[in-house]
Parts: sequence; structure tokens; C-alpha cells
Amino acid sequence: IASVVPPIDLLRTTLGLLLARKLSSSGLRKRSLSRSGAISAFLVSSLSLSTSFRNGITLFAFYWTGSKLTRVGSSIKGKLEEGHVEGGERGWQ
Repeated sequence: IASVVPPIDLLRTTLGLLLARKLSSSGLRKRSLSRSGAISAFLVSSLSLSTSFRNGITLFAFYWTGSKLTRVGSSIKGKLEEGHVEGGERGWQ
């Protein structure tokens, strides 16, 4: 059975948990994530990084580009709409 199940990479798992904690707490602190959104982000990102760095990097690239595009879209929307409010929490509820 040892040849079928690969050993746990302790370094990758530890780095995955630390990075996931940093990102989810940063999103919560900046109020770009709700509490449930931060918990979900922590779970998804820690699992993605624990499985492989490639999965984690892909997830972070998706998150980063989505955040940047949201800012660009928000500034454009602010110019077009009168009552536009900047920011807002994202989360899964």
C-alpha cells in the first residue's frame, strides 16, 4: 500500500497552510471577504497548495487577476453610475 499512496509532503503542506492563512486573513482585514468567504478561501487554497504547487499557483493567479479586473471594472462603473459604492464584501452565504 505504501507504493500506491504517496507520502505527505510536509514542507508543501506547511507552506500551503501558511499562505492560505495569510491570504484569507488579508482578505478579511481589507473587508474584501466576509468571515464565511475567508474560511472558504482558506480551505480551498490550503487544499490546492497541499496537493501541488501548480494547483495553488493557478488558483492564486485566478484570484489575483479577478481582483485586479474587479478594481478596473469598479472604477469604470463609478464613472458611469451616480450612486456607485466602492468596495463591498464577497463571501459564500
